[in-house]
Amino acid sequence: MKNKSSISEAESYGQIGEFWDAHDLSEVWDETEEVNFEIDLQSENYEKLITMDNADLVSQKQRKRYEILLSLWRASNGTAHRNINFLEICSNLGIDDFEEAQEYLNYFAAEGLINNNAGFEIGLSHKGIVEIENSIYYPQKSTEHFPSTIIQNFNAPVGSVQTGPHNTSNVNQNFENNVSEVLKLLNELKNSLKDLPIEQRQEATELTDFIEGEIVSESPNKTKLKAFLKQLGTFTVDTASNIAATAIAKYYGIDS
Repeated sequence: MKNKSSISEAESYGQIGEFWDAHDLSEVWDETEEVNFEIDLQSENYEKLITMDNADLVSQKQRKRYEILLSLWRASNGTAHRNINFLEICSNLGIDDFEEAQEYLNYFAAEGLINNNAGFEIGLSHKGIVEIENSIYYPQKSTEHFPSTIIQNFNAPVGSVQTGPHNTSNVNQNFENNVSEVLKLLNELKNSLKDLPIEQRQEATELTDFIEGEIVSESPNKTKLKAFLKQLGTFTVDTASNIAATAIAKYYGIDS
């Protein structure tokens, strides 16, 4: 059998490996000979280009998945197990290809973010609701499925409102048509209710729940919001909570 290597005199690639495991190139340097070869740098650049294209593709898919999940959350008013037509949601977002919509549906189902009730009639799972609401309240933080760079395309961070009878806070922000700021303010307002007497706190909490229901709906009813906020004003006596309520009203163009 012909040797596969003139140096090791091995007859197989396995024997070549065993030879170099036991020897160093310096031992046989005089037996080597000079060779010329070319390196195709273009191929390396091409591989890097493919890698970047793949990264862009992943980012685009994550962005679209988040947009769909956020739309599902809005359509369900943040409620689990409410039937929503998945194809209709996708169509509203410009996704008319059936196979593409099916791919997104399969992903959400596999990750436990939706409950697939029957075909394309689906509902958000508790896990899906928690993930979206965490992304809205804390857009600067990544969630299990979405990096913060994707989330912040839809939800810009908002400054906190200080609570307590002696605290003040200026809430002069550019909302940029983003519901996350309003929900953040509403959450701060809810926190300010904890010092109320229990009966008042229960009634005020119900009002904030009604307000949140309108905020997350596709077409918030300004008349209802104005009435809820006005009634809530009888409970929010501290400066910070009044600022938050006023900022919410201002966002929707409601006269306080």
